[in-house]
Amino acid sequence: NIGGLLGLFLGFSFLSVVEILYFLTLRIWCRVTKDLKKKPNTTSFIHVRTAPKIVYPFSQ
Repeated sequence: NIGGLLGLFLGFSFLSVVEILYFLTLRIWCRVTKDLKKKPNTTSFIHVRTAPKIVYPFSQ
């Protein structure tokens, strides 16, 4: 009876619940597998450039 009322007033159905659960589990699964594929112990280097010397006349 509740499902009928939800379907009538909210456009809610069992298929909608299945689709939401499928989307959430697929999203979690993709995130977990993506994290596992990352290389462990990666180090990123930041290159700091010094300001270039300006050679144009009247630039000061």
